[in-house]
Amino acid sequence: MKLMNDRSRHAQLIMDSLRRIVQELRRSTSRCEQITGLTGAQVFVLRQIQSKNGLSLNELAALTFTHQSTMSEVICRLERKGLVLRSKSRDDARRLEIHLSAKGETVLASGYLTAQENLTRAIASLPHETVIHLAEGLDQLIRMADLSDQRPVLFFDDDRSGSPPGERPK
Repeated sequence: MKLMNDRSRHAQLIMDSLRRIVQELRRSTSRCEQITGLTGAQVFVLRQIQSKNGLSLNELAALTFTHQSTMSEVICRLERKGLVLRSKSRDDARRLEIHLSAKGETVLASGYLTAQENLTRAIASLPHETVIHLAEGLDQLIRMADLSDQRPVLFFDDDRSGSPPGERPK
């Protein structure tokens, strides 16, 4: 009986933790859209570019813990909005570098800190063993819940163009 109570308690702890994370991501992106007109994910990417201007697409994907194809889509949207610029590297003409535009710098002047930034900082400060166990446990959860075929994209980055959370793009 005690084993089942422990299991139920831990299951509730897991679900409550996931709920808190999703709620904060939703709240954060909604607030971010009000302040900047962009999703939290887009501001998160802009902030990473600001921290290391001149990154390649692959470097930016690694820095944001996302796939290159996902990052490519986000950068295209940010480029269309005039927030980032791509240019050939001075050192290697084959390399494209991503830079913030003046408009991108203006967006970041709000100083808004996204939930993604808080989460990545928290993960980076966890003990190495904890990160390994958490990663393996979440991976197993995803596989057992039949979510492995879901493409991982940046949190709430569906480019709603200012639509309130839950509404379809216009």
